Amino acid sequence: MKKMKLPKIPVRRAVLAMAPYDAPEEGRARKLRLDFNENTVGCSPTVLRALSRMTAEQIAIYPEYQATTRRLAVSSACGRRKCI
Repeated sequence: MKKMKLPKIPVRRAVLAMAPYDAPEEGRARKLRLDFNENTVGCSPTVLRALSRMTAEQIAIYPEYQATTRRLAVSSACGRRKCI
């Protein structure tokens, strides 16, 4: 398989000089832990109500992509092509 040549993207000196991020191992209680992609405050009441109306089967599978995209476009009042 032929390798695709990617364009070289310039990186600012300030970015190159930054130290790599290391998540703290301790002292994180009651703080947002965005590096773990987790929500420490729990679901909103609206989400809890929606989840309570779902079956175990509905919760256990990913939704169909097209249906989700359509609902997103309708709920955000943008055209379907603009939301994709």
